[in-house]
Amino acid sequence: MGMESAGYSGDEAGIEWSAGASPPRTGDSFEVRPPQIVPEAAPLVDEVTGFIAGYRYYSGGFWMIWDLEGNLVETGELPLEAPLIDPIDLLSGGLTALLRGLGGGVLRGVGRGVVAGAARSGLRSLSTRTVMALHTVLRKLIQPGSLKFTVTTVERMANPGRYVPIHILHLAIRHGKQLPDPQGVLGAVKYVAPMWKNGKQYMLEVVVRAHDTTVLHFLYK
Repeated sequence: MGMESAGYSGDEAGIEWSAGASPPRTGDSFEVRPPQIVPEAAPLVDEVTGFIAGYRYYSGGFWMIWDLEGNLVETGELPLEAPLIDPIDLLSGGLTALLRGLGGGVLRGVGRGVVAGAARSGLRSLSTRTVMALHTVLRKLIQPGSLKFTVTTVERMANPGRYVPIHILHLAIRHGKQLPDPQGVLGAVKYVAPMWKNGKQYMLEVVVRAHDTTVLHFLYK
């Protein structure tokens, strides 16, 4: 749920995530969507990590796939003639085998609203190249050391009620609105971005010390 803001200073040392506690297993779904991805695009979820690894838009036989950073990875269009294999059969059986990817992961489409109907109307399986491209970006964003934390923010990351995945913090920093730090810490910047947790929208705030990308503070409400 939302969290109350707390004081922080700019002189706390930055430590790598690998030096802190492991992230809690919350089972929650988090999303910060890059602005170039259309709202109708359905998330593609990596079943190993449980994280969204990309997005797929489908309409009238035409589809587009983006990675987490909003880069267009694949686009295509179904042929006009009837396919030899029913796409519904692929989704119900063959899709799992075809999407086996890095580390035994699987990407699956998650529909929301009208997208769920589109997902059942003829999507083709993802290519190995596309799966690898999505995993490459996801792994880059979640790797240890990609952001630093203070002792305080490491403790908050270990709390299931406050935890936000590292790649979600990255995406908020990359795509969020940039504001001056409200506490006036030298070299610190505040980023604000809409975030969805389990389908409910929040506003995620992240304060980062720019010179060493240390997260001084974060909350969602």
